[in-house]
Amino acid sequence: MRTESSDSAVRTADPTEPPTTLLGTLKHLGPGVIIAGAIVGSGELFATTGTGARVGIGLLWLILLGCAIKVFVQVELGRAAVATGRTTLDLLNRVPGPRVPTGARFSDGTARAVNWVVLLWAAMMLTQLGQVGGLAGGVGQAMHLALPGLGEHGPALWATLAGILTAALLWGGRYRLIQALSAVLVAAFTALTVGNAVALQSTPEFALPTGDLLAGLNPLNDLVDAPDAVFIALAAFGLIGVGATELVAYPYWCLEKGYARFAGVRPNEASAETPAWTARAKGWMRVMRADAFAALVVYTVSTVAFYLIGAAVLHPTGVHPQGSETISALASAYEPVFGKEAGWLFLAGAVAVLYSTLLIATAANARMWADGARVAGWLRDDEGTYRFAVKILSVLLTAISVGLFVFVSSDPVLLVVIGGVAQSLLLPVLGVAALWMRFRVAPPGLRPGAVWTACLFLSVAGLALAGAFGGYTAAMKLIEWLNAAV
Repeated sequence: MRTESSDSAVRTADPTEPPTTLLGTLKHLGPGVIIAGAIVGSGELFATTGTGARVGIGLLWLILLGCAIKVFVQVELGRAAVATGRTTLDLLNRVPGPRVPTGARFSDGTARAVNWVVLLWAAMMLTQLGQVGGLAGGVGQAMHLALPGLGEHGPALWATLAGILTAALLWGGRYRLIQALSAVLVAAFTALTVGNAVALQSTPEFALPTGDLLAGLNPLNDLVDAPDAVFIALAAFGLIGVGATELVAYPYWCLEKGYARFAGVRPNEASAETPAWTARAKGWMRVMRADAFAALVVYTVSTVAFYLIGAAVLHPTGVHPQGSETISALASAYEPVFGKEAGWLFLAGAVAVLYSTLLIATAANARMWADGARVAGWLRDDEGTYRFAVKILSVLLTAISVGLFVFVSSDPVLLVVIGGVAQSLLLPVLGVAALWMRFRVAPPGLRPGAVWTACLFLSVAGLALAGAFGGYTAAMKLIEWLNAAV
């Protein structure tokens, strides 16, 4: 049975020599900025600060590990996209295993089908509607705290306005607009959060001792005294850093940036790679790796800042962010430095970082759903149809997500965590797929060396750990729900 979608992606090319200087490389970064904007909003703001609040500084080492370990799978998925010019879902649909017919057919009459990986991705993506709704709800709550004049329905109204703005921007905006907005929004809140974390060290009451900071980097430290520390640690590990949706989405941004197109006409099953193509592709792979690791630095710094704020301010005072009070509880972390009258600084930053994630997640989800329909054969395989579908889905997905917050659940944290658990379940599958791409998809001239491959295996092991915890969490939640129903 055929597994390919159209070969148009393989033929698309615009040969361009890769940059050879640092400045030239910096000019071609961008997909990582978008991914950083998607990452910093939900897991970091809600989960990471909450982890610091509950366990203190003792899990600092895990926060760093959780950010760093997933980047190797991210780069491997990007490598496959650069090497083939194909989208993530097109590539994932080639992973061996059971397949389900979609009812569509290729032009030669062959039945089309999607495999088990794409089916799992689709199931995970349904939960992301609620997670994005949680982000809209977070924006609504922050705006309501800053401008409470709309009464009890303020959060819902602000969330709705955020959704309308998102749909409008994505209807007319393409890659460059999304990259520019991501850079501005992430820079704004990262600067504020990192500045606050540094400033806290100058306050006698909330400064973290240097010895504790160093001990927090040691996995064997005894600074964690929470009774459910293991549960909290695994939850944080699964939520922080690059999640399943970001792993799948990253190659789409790389393709839109042009990394694969610039490599030129690439080899396929019928032709071998040429030295010229291999040299260009290696050069653009270097740019893509630099982009991924630059994003790693940005979201790791932000994540650590969130964690330190929670550990320094919220943990000693016993403030644990939860439910609809999350934003106001987190705002208290800024009072020691800026004072109560300057709480709007946090709220402005919270709106920036949450809205950046809302915007980017919606843009990425629209692209992935449109491509999923194309891979299944339900959408005509041409660029114009795909772009129009992305516009329609940007509006539709925004409306559904905001509706889930307004009419189904007013707790943004609950919606975000449910989506996070679903992402954790898909992480080990993506890890295995990345290994398959490493050995079966990337041409010999682009395959990484032994050290990188070893790191990739470690990364996959980390994703498996996060996935195991996600499965355990899902089972416990199901049991809890069944007990409540009975």
